Amino acid sequence: MSNKESLVIVESPAKARTIQSFLGKGYKVSASMGHIKNLPERKLGVDIEHGFEPTYSIIKGKKKIVQELKKEAKKSSQVLLAADADREGETICAHLAEEIRPINKNISRILFHEITPSAIKESLEHITSIDVNKVDSGKARRVLDRLVGYKISPLLWKKVRKGLSAGRVQTVALKIVVDREKEINAFISEEYYLVMGKFSTNNNEEFLSQLKEFKGEKTVKFSKDDASNIKVDAEKQNFLVKSIGVKEEKRNASPPFITSSLQQQAHRVFHLSAQRTMKIAQQLYEGVAIGAELTGLITYMRTDSFNISESAQSKAREFILQKFGKEYLPSALPKFKAKKGAQEAHEAIRPTSVELSPEKIKEHLDPYQLRLYTLIYNRFLASQMTPKITELTTVKIAGGDYVFIAESRKTKFLGHTVLLKKEEEDNNDNNEEINSLPAFKEGEKVNLLELMLEQKFTQPPPRYTEGTLIRKLEEEGVGRPSTYAPIMNIIKDRDYVRSIKGELHPSEIGTIVVDLLVENFPTIFYEKFTSEMEQTLDEVEEGKRKWGEVVSNFYKSFEPVLNKATLEMKNVKKEREIITDEKCTECDGNLVVKDGRYGQFLACSNFPKCRFTKRILKRVGVKCPNENCTGDVVEMRNKKGRVFYGCSNYPQCKWVGSYLPSQKPEDGIQKTEDIEQTTEKSET
Repeated sequence: MSNKESLVIVESPAKARTIQSFLGKGYKVSASMGHIKNLPERKLGVDIEHGFEPTYSIIKGKKKIVQELKKEAKKSSQVLLAADADREGETICAHLAEEIRPINKNISRILFHEITPSAIKESLEHITSIDVNKVDSGKARRVLDRLVGYKISPLLWKKVRKGLSAGRVQTVALKIVVDREKEINAFISEEYYLVMGKFSTNNNEEFLSQLKEFKGEKTVKFSKDDASNIKVDAEKQNFLVKSIGVKEEKRNASPPFITSSLQQQAHRVFHLSAQRTMKIAQQLYEGVAIGAELTGLITYMRTDSFNISESAQSKAREFILQKFGKEYLPSALPKFKAKKGAQEAHEAIRPTSVELSPEKIKEHLDPYQLRLYTLIYNRFLASQMTPKITELTTVKIAGGDYVFIAESRKTKFLGHTVLLKKEEEDNNDNNEEINSLPAFKEGEKVNLLELMLEQKFTQPPPRYTEGTLIRKLEEEGVGRPSTYAPIMNIIKDRDYVRSIKGELHPSEIGTIVVDLLVENFPTIFYEKFTSEMEQTLDEVEEGKRKWGEVVSNFYKSFEPVLNKATLEMKNVKKEREIITDEKCTECDGNLVVKDGRYGQFLACSNFPKCRFTKRILKRVGVKCPNENCTGDVVEMRNKKGRVFYGCSNYPQCKWVGSYLPSQKPEDGIQKTEDIEQTTEKSET
C-alpha cells in the first residue's frame, strides 16, 4: 500500500481546518476557495451553434490556487473531492477533476451532510463518483441564466441605462415586489365598523364580547349606518347566555428549519438579511473552535427537506426524556410532510449534537452565531416534542337578532413551546392567552352596560420583507434553496428595491425594468414559467431529461422574442432625459438630467464632444453635524447602489454617515442593511 497521503479538497479554509483535525495523519485537506472556473466575464461563453456547450476558464486570481492543488495531487495517492452535496458543489468537483485528472487519475467523490468525525468517517467508507446528472443540471441552469442575462441586459443598457441587468429568476422576484406595489397603489380603503359589547353578570363581573351573528348570519363587519342602527336597537334587547363551549386545542410543533424557513425566521426575529443568515449558518456548518477542537455545529444549511435521520431523532428523544420528562415525549417519531417540489437530497437543518446546547457552548460563539444556533437548536428539539395544549372557552350571548361572542384561552400544557421564546414561535398571533371570563351558566341573564362602535378601514396587502418574499418565491416554486440569498442580494445591489424599515419598496428604475421586460418577453418573466423551468432542471438532475435538449428548446422560443424586442423595445432613456435651463460651464450647452447607476445627474447636451457632468444633490432637510460646516446633509449612493449620507460641501467637508444625524440605530441588533452600509461606507 502506498505511503502517500490522500488529498481531500473542500471549498473553504475553515471547512478544511475542521476536517483536517478529524482525519489527522494520512490525509491532507486543502481548499479550492469556492469555484475555480466560471464563464468568461466579457463574452457570452456559450457556443449556440454547437449544442450550447459552455466554455469555462479559470477564474481570475484562482490560477495560483489551482496550481497548488495540482502540486498536492501529484504527490498524493488519491484525490477525494468533498465539496458541498448540491449542484454547485458537484460543479466545483467536476471542474477540479478536469484540472487534476492529467496529473492524478485516482479521483473520487465523498459526500457528507454534517462536519463531524462520524460523518466524515462514514463518507470515507462510502466513496463514490461525481454525479454527472447533477453537474448537467447545474450546467443547464448556468447556460440558461447566461443566455437570458447576456442577451437581454445589453437591451436595458441601450434603452434605459448602463449597469442594469436582467435575470431569469431575479427579474421574476423583482416582478413580485413591483406587482405588490401596484396593488397597494391601486387599493381603495373602505370604512367598516366592529360592534363591541361590554356586559356584566349578576355578580357585577364585567367582560367584553363582539357581535358576530346578526339575523342568523355570521358577520363581523358593518357599514356605518348599519352599525348605528344596531346600536340603537341592541340597547333595547335583553341578553342571556345562549351557550358555553369548552374545547382543547393542540398545536403541533413547526418542522425543523429548511433553508427558506431559516431565512424567514432569522429576518423576522433578528432582522438579518438572507445573505447574512447564510453566511453565519455556513460558519456554524464548517466548524467553530470549541475548546481545542473545531466542531461542526449544524447540518448542511442548503436544503428543502424536513427529513431527520433516525439516529438524530433517537438522541433527541433521550435528551428530551432526561431534561423535560416523559410528558414532553410523543409516543411516535414526528414526521413532516414534504413541500411540493422539494428535492429532499439532505436532512433538515439541525444541530449535529443535542448535547451541544447553546448554554453549554455560548462562550465559544460570537453574538450572531449564538442567536442563530439557538434558533436552529430550539426549533429542532421542539419539533421532536409533544404539542402545546390550550383550552378555548367560547360563550355566546344572545338577545333579539344579535349574538355576541366572548372567548377565553388559557394554556394547559406548554409542550414544545417550553423551549421557545414568544417571538420565535410560528403563527403565535392566534394562540395568545385571552383574559379569563366570569363563571357562566347557560340561560343566565347578563346586562348590557355599553355598546361600542369601532371604526376600522380595510388595509392594502403588506409590502414584502426579505422573509415574506422568500416565502412567496418558495410557494411559487421560483428558485431553489441555494438561490434565495443571491436573489435578495442582487435586487438590492442593483437598486431595483430598497429596504425601508424592513419593507421592500421597488425603486423607480426597478419598476421600469420590470414593465419593459414583461411587456417585451411575455412568456419568460412569469412565476409559472420560472417554476416549470425549475422542475425541468430537477428532471435533468434525476436523469429524466438531457441538459442540451432543455436549453435548445428554451432558445428556440426565446430567440424570436429577443429579436422582436431588439427592434421594438421602447427607448425609456430618451423619454426620461430632461433638458434644463442650466448651462454647461465648459461649452455653454444646456445641461440634461440623465439616469446613472448612482441616481440622476446632469450632463452636457453636447455629449460626446463635451463630457461635463455634475451631481444632483438630494438634500434631506438636515444641516451638516460638523460644527465648522454650513453645508446640508445629502443622500448619496455607494458603488452597490445603497444609500448613505454625506455633506453637500464635499470635499471641503468629509462628514459621512450611514444614518441621518438625527437618527440612531435601534437598540439591540442592528438591521443587516445598516451594518452592511456602515462597512461599505469606508470603502467608498
